[in-house]
Amino acid sequence: MTQFLAFVIEDDRSIATVYTEALRMAGYEPEVIGNGRAALTRLRETIPTLILLDLHLPEVMGEEILAAIHADTRLSDTHVFLTTADHLLAEQMRDQVNLVLLKPVSFTQLRDMAVRFRPPA
Repeated sequence: MTQFLAFVIEDDRSIATVYTEALRMAGYEPEVIGNGRAALTRLRETIPTLILLDLHLPEVMGEEILAAIHADTRLSDTHVFLTTADHLLAEQMRDQVNLVLLKPVSFTQLRDMAVRFRPPA
């Protein structure tokens, strides 16, 4: 199976571990990025197929990362899943991302949705 790169931009290690395993089962090669500044650096260096983006991150918040993603034409085909526990913010940002997943995100839900957005091999 072809592996597609996925960034898990999440500062909570236990949540990132669940996301990582779900993405592996969905055919992605996940890379965990624990803070916003490191995420911006990696996004300048490479183009992932999928990004799981938490909004509340150390150093640089998720909204700023999302703006950088939208401003970078290289990332126009990258799918973005927003992960948040903030229902109101999720509704406000729904049209800026491919999918909003409200925390807690189940392993099965993430795996199944990631498969749906995976490009053909």
